[in-house]
This record gives sequence, C-alpha cells and structure tokens, in this order.
Amino acid sequence: MICLYCEDISKRSDYQHFYRDHGILTDAPPTADFIQRTNSDTVVAALFIGDFDYFLTEQIRKDIPVFIAGSCTRKNDYLSGDCFVFPLYDDPALISSLTAICGDENEFSYRNLLFSHKGKTYYLGYEFDLTPTERSVVGYLVKNSDRFVSAEEILRYCIGDEYRRRGNVSQHISQINKKSVESGGRPMIETDLAGSYHLCKYF
Repeated sequence: MICLYCEDISKRSDYQHFYRDHGILTDAPPTADFIQRTNSDTVVAALFIGDFDYFLTEQIRKDIPVFIAGSCTRKNDYLSGDCFVFPLYDDPALISSLTAICGDENEFSYRNLLFSHKGKTYYLGYEFDLTPTERSVVGYLVKNSDRFVSAEEILRYCIGDEYRRRGNVSQHISQINKKSVESGGRPMIETDLAGSYHLCKYF
C-alpha cells in the first residue's frame, strides 16, 4: 500500500480514486496520523502530492522510498535517500513506478475458490466482474481473512475516504454479494452483529 500525503483535504479522496483505478491501493490519512500510518508494516512507499513537507520525510522509515509529485522541485536540495520527483500526480512514469513498487500487492487468491490475476477476478471458476473499488474491498478481505474487518477500515483503505458514511460500505458489500450470487451461486461476504465483514465461512 502507498501512503499518500496531500494538505488539500478536499482532493485526498480524488487522488485515492485515481490511483485505485490504476490498480494502486493508497491510504490518505490526516497530517497528524501520516507518520504513524506510513511507518506501519503494510506501507511500501510514501507519496507527497502538491506542497512538499521535508520535515515529515525525515520521520519516515529509511527503507521506505518517497515519491513527490507537484510544486516541490524548488526544494530538491533538501532531498536525500530514495526520493523520486515527478512534475504531476498523473505522470505515466510515476504510475509505472508505483505499480512496480507495489509488486503483486493487488493480486490475491483464496483456497483456489477466489483469485485475481492481471486485473481480472475469478470466483468459483467464473470470471467475476468487479469495479476497482469492489476489487479493492474483496482483496482487502482476502488479505485479512483471519478476522472480521470493520467498516471504518474498508472506508479508509478501499473506498478512499475514511470520513464517508458507513452506509457506503454496506452498499458496496451488497453489490459484491449480488454479483457473487450471479457468478457462482452464493454470496461471498458475511456481516457480524457489529457490522464488520468477513469472507463467508464455507470458503
């Protein structure tokens, strides 16, 4: 996962949606939480869009590469280590670099019943047509199949805006289950009494 920093709160979710549509999963936390989230085990790189904060990069783990896009080139003299500068957030070279560093992060498989490869998802042997958001949700549940996942986690990591309503999560889950019934004859995701989600037990 890529941890994304942008001071413009109104644009964070737009950037997350853009990268997710290119198969890149991002987390865009508030500034106060950025360092803690970036230094977690699930993050493979940090991405700054727009204004560059040199002091934040100094607190990032040294093994995490930093990508910078936007109005920060005048501060290149401050950069050290694995910092890579691009003129725009949608620069093809930046997208290619982020995709490469994510590796197989967006590929998943689960007990030979559900797997994803090269942008396509298969369920019980049938191709399963998912939107980028739905694919992110399913992939996240696969990677966390040993526990129930809260709606807040799905909002943050898969839908791209942790401040949206929980109802948005239930709508996506409902759509995924509808498609899974149409494709393989049975729903894929179950919900517990607390409103958290898990791959169905018969998996």
